[in-house]
Amino acid sequence: MFIVGGAMKKFKIKLFFTSAAIILILIATAGVCLASYDLKEYFPLGEADVWKYTVTEEGSVFEESCKAAGKEAVQQVDTTVILCKSEVSGVLEESADNVSIDSGGLKIYKSREDKDIVNFSEPIPLYPALEIGSTKQFQVVLTVEDYDTKDIKESKKLSGNVKLAGLEDVEVVAGKFIDCLKFVSYYEEATDDGLKTEDYECTSWLAPGVGKVKEFCFYSEYGSDQNKDSVSTILSELSSAVINGNKISRESATK
Repeated sequence: MFIVGGAMKKFKIKLFFTSAAIILILIATAGVCLASYDLKEYFPLGEADVWKYTVTEEGSVFEESCKAAGKEAVQQVDTTVILCKSEVSGVLEESADNVSIDSGGLKIYKSREDKDIVNFSEPIPLYPALEIGSTKQFQVVLTVEDYDTKDIKESKKLSGNVKLAGLEDVEVVAGKFIDCLKFVSYYEEATDDGLKTEDYECTSWLAPGVGKVKEFCFYSEYGSDQNKDSVSTILSELSSAVINGNKISRESATK
């Protein structure tokens, strides 16, 4: 994450977050299944936590390493910095996302992609506190500024929604993970006069005691005629992790 924009494709919101435990209470009433879970326990964001992913993007495969790298105050909120690094075709890439959790869920307050910083007029709900089947909508203004000079490069509108689709078991390189939360997110970026420039849809799976174990995204770019100019996909799968000092492996994931 994230992560946003290109601005959207360039600053893809990278959702690399931890989880220590999840409390799921399934209640069947009048044919409706509701879910309740403790997001603060689900995302402890310990500074020693590390996640490594195998990423496939348009035929290219590379490794990405992410870690919780300290605290930073953003919009008067004490956020955790998630720092991610990867090497693509010999080029080192680095990004960072400032996240925090409150009663509304896990939110992103700021992103950085190399020398560009993306600020949001309001925090974006990455993983909202929702019942299964419910959706959270949002609309913010994002501004891209130069890391060194602080000059504003561009300003755009960002809107979208996030749905908690349900619970699923997921198997990746790091192992099989049971009862993962499945979030489906849609983001749309537009100019100030309302012309859509990019959109993307991501499906993310978050495992109890681990965090994000899998994510698949479709990205589309639009021309001035509002037709799609290009479409691309990105798949991220957890290859290993260290959470609260415990190494995540195929053996431990099924326990």
